[in-house]
Amino acid sequence: MRVTFWGVRGTFPATGADFARYGGDTMCIEVECAGERLILDAGSGLRALGAKLNAQKADLEAHLILSHLHLDHIMGLPHFAPFWRSDTRMLIHAAEESVGHDDGEALFSVLRPPLFPMDRGALPASIAVRRYQAGARFAPAAGVRVSTAALSHNGACAAIIVEAGGRKLCYATDHEHGDAEADSRLAAAADGADLLIYDSTFTDGEWPAYRGWGHSTWEEGLRLKRRSGAKLLALVHHDPDRTDNALDALGEAAAKRCDNAFFARQGLTLEV
Repeated sequence: MRVTFWGVRGTFPATGADFARYGGDTMCIEVECAGERLILDAGSGLRALGAKLNAQKADLEAHLILSHLHLDHIMGLPHFAPFWRSDTRMLIHAAEESVGHDDGEALFSVLRPPLFPMDRGALPASIAVRRYQAGARFAPAAGVRVSTAALSHNGACAAIIVEAGGRKLCYATDHEHGDAEADSRLAAAADGADLLIYDSTFTDGEWPAYRGWGHSTWEEGLRLKRRSGAKLLALVHHDPDRTDNALDALGEAAAKRCDNAFFARQGLTLEV
């Protein structure tokens, strides 16, 4: 299982020299496993992934699995270069609780006027939408199993668990800890994961002032890692105002408490 972080920022992209090392693009994770390509969320990081795939000039088949439809997680859709090619086939998996029963009206809100000059129908790629219910399991391709778990967030949002080739990845952003039922559900979903990717928008010290915002802390990520038995923890969804130096300091603090936890940087690739 090969995992590449194309976007690790939360809420809104961050630009400038202070954000160069960790990156400013919002959430987008590429997972290559069992000969398939899965893309977790379509934040602004999707643009750079699309440029890489477009340069390969080969037919593209991929599964895009969305945790939820907040803007920072779908804003990359209009700028995904393979959508503008007729040899691209993309199946988008989105939670029924957020996408509803229409033909992706909410999902493609960023791909039609007045937010974009043209609508989805102008794209030459073949794009289909498949709905899942939070808590459901499905097999997007042979040898790949995906399960989902409802998270505690403002609006429908799901953790995405990918299992293939004897490896397990749990992607959980965005989640506000503190609800016992939701926290237990997430710990069970992440049980024994080889890689846990978790929401670290705040610190424990900051979090009380932001209760109700739907996000968590890096310290809670460490607690979830211990509780679930996950082997490696990647902390993501960095606050858009959190600079490289500030993330370095948090990374040092995390390393003192756990050997197998780190703050993810845009462009990092891991072999799980």
